[in-house]
Amino acid sequence: MSIVVDTLIKKNVEDILVVPVNFSYDRLLEGNYIREQLGQPKVNESFASAALGLWNSLQTKYGNARVDFGHPFSMRVSF
Repeated sequence: MSIVVDTLIKKNVEDILVVPVNFSYDRLLEGNYIREQLGQPKVNESFASAALGLWNSLQTKYGNARVDFGHPFSMRVSF
């Protein structure tokens, strides 16, 4: 965002429109970190276990995904 604001402040462009975007899912895509949250040591991963985890995540159904777009707003008005 600082690159956008700096470009506008230096007047390299007249205006920049920002479009807010939200991604939401029925099920979280993050891993399970319960062991680490309980203070237990992290189990080291190997390439094989990482590849297996990726394969399993690609085979899992995550339900519906939704993408929402907000109303674009001008950055020029902010300055």
